[in-house]
Amino acid sequence: MACPFETQVPLAKHCTLHVGPLVPRLYFPEDTAQVQELMRVQAARFWIGNGSNVLFLPALANEHMVKLGKNLSQHHFSGSSLWAQAGAMLPRLLNEACERGLSGLEMCTGVPASVGGAVAMNFGAYQQELSQFVTTVTAVDPSGAVQTLTREQCQFSYRSSIFQRGAWCVTEVVFELVPTESARVAAAIEANQLRRKKITPPYPNTGSVFKNPPGQVTGRIIEELGLRAYRVGDAAVWKDHGNYLVNLGAASPQDCLAVIEHVEREVLDQRGIKLEREIRVLG
Repeated sequence: MACPFETQVPLAKHCTLHVGPLVPRLYFPEDTAQVQELMRVQAARFWIGNGSNVLFLPALANEHMVKLGKNLSQHHFSGSSLWAQAGAMLPRLLNEACERGLSGLEMCTGVPASVGGAVAMNFGAYQQELSQFVTTVTAVDPSGAVQTLTREQCQFSYRSSIFQRGAWCVTEVVFELVPTESARVAAAIEANQLRRKKITPPYPNTGSVFKNPPGQVTGRIIEELGLRAYRVGDAAVWKDHGNYLVNLGAASPQDCLAVIEHVEREVLDQRGIKLEREIRVLG
């Protein structure tokens, strides 16, 4: 197979939590044809983007994996339309959209995610979701065939889509943004930056670990139960936001999972709520 790959790769370097084992092989496809071939031959069970909302467990030490990153990160604007490959980074797209006076991506302020992963999980913030601005998504299905789906066909829902529920790989997305004044977009970005600065840890972290139950806020529930700063080894609930998991220095995957499972048990025991993970736990 002509697809580039590296061997004995530390996954800790490929996620924002900076935790994970060595994997024997990590593929870096350069085009859709290579993605198709990897899918057809089942070269790997696990596919990742920028790793901003994922926990890698030790069992991955025996797995080959695929990363859609800088090799698939092209994008271009045409009027208010934005075409982007899966590996394109949201912060860069947001900055360019602002310069062009295009609104829609402001919710992504400060989010170190790539397009593919963010669309697959239907990222959202501040009462908005990325799916609101999606026109079409091109993806490789489990058989290796390329399909272009409309927004309706993507079956978007709260932090979910057909791509996350099935073994699909997003390769390209077309967004339709809203023309407006650059100054208004810049002001929204600045406001979101200030909001995120108050809660974002100065440590490697995952962002939100759990989805919000209907009508409730998970971070608030965790904080009300006194679980802020709960710690196992160097993994901890962030002291300023109950729904963030942080690596305070040398956290292991086992430490991180122990924190997550403890929070899940406490919320279930004390509130009767079974939390649903937003973070992907692989392995």
